[in-house]
Amino acid sequence: MRRNVLRLYDDKKQDFMIQRAYRWLERNAPTELKERFPQKWRIWLGYQIKVVRDGGVRNVKGLVRPLSLPPGETEKSLKAYLDRYWVQEDGRHDERKYYMIEAFNRFLYTLELVPDRPGRLLELGASPYFISLLLQKFRPYEIDYVNYFGDAYPDQAVQTLVDETGHEMPIPFANVNVEVDPLPYPSEQYDAVLLCEVLEHFTDDPQRVLTEIKRVLKPDGTLILSTPNVVRLENVARSLAGINFYDPYSGYGAHGRHNREYTVQELRDLLAHVGFTVDEIFTSDVYNNRANQFMAVGRYKSLLAERDHLGQYIFVKARKTHEGNALKPAWLYRNYPAAELTTV
Repeated sequence: MRRNVLRLYDDKKQDFMIQRAYRWLERNAPTELKERFPQKWRIWLGYQIKVVRDGGVRNVKGLVRPLSLPPGETEKSLKAYLDRYWVQEDGRHDERKYYMIEAFNRFLYTLELVPDRPGRLLELGASPYFISLLLQKFRPYEIDYVNYFGDAYPDQAVQTLVDETGHEMPIPFANVNVEVDPLPYPSEQYDAVLLCEVLEHFTDDPQRVLTEIKRVLKPDGTLILSTPNVVRLENVARSLAGINFYDPYSGYGAHGRHNREYTVQELRDLLAHVGFTVDEIFTSDVYNNRANQFMAVGRYKSLLAERDHLGQYIFVKARKTHEGNALKPAWLYRNYPAAELTTV
């Protein structure tokens, strides 16, 4: 990947005319004019501009890992399968489809890491259930699910996936704030646990969550983890351009934003600290790279010659292998009593 970074495309002047025109029309066009076009068409156009045309920036060579598809499947067939279902309690809406399209590669990279063998699996943060659907179709696990929809939600609940034929697929889940409460499962019950796009949302104690995951995993059990890469190329470009890359405050509260993102080495260190051995770790872009929108990569690509792990997301496959350190690593925690921290 290091050599591939040197092949980053040359800087070209970006054309934002279509993007600007779309935003101007959405803000200023008379309501009666906009109503002549179905809302789903306008949502689709906005999605195309955001994801496909975003500033005219193309994918960066070397940052996209090739997809590994299940035997007999194509990208088209997999997208049709995922698009077939929606959450009955939420109703069908186009935003779900566009989210699936945007995150499709991430789902497939995750599935690729999940061992293809019988067993029991726990998926944390399962909603909106795209990975759940892939697991149910392509992996022979008994699956339990955990979500957290707030303290007002019942401890045990069900959401239902439904398709156009009326076929229903109930998803029973435990409603658990895993940063605060223990997982409601016995120790050493699971062969695999998924923690995908959840780690970055924790506000207080990620080590506690990973330790609890380790508790419910069988010896040598597998943890599959994905999370945004804080040093992705887009963030490098933002930093050089003087643009802040911290996640905005969310209307959904503290858990609706990214509170702490990680580097590859930080994840290696944290997992080893807790008692895991990393078997595989890589980064990849999953949507169009927008680095050139912030600062032309051609201006600093020579600085990236010895850098790798610049993709947008980090994907990890690790095993429960050894006794963890109960103390908190000082590189990740502060303002704790010295006796509770370790620099090792």
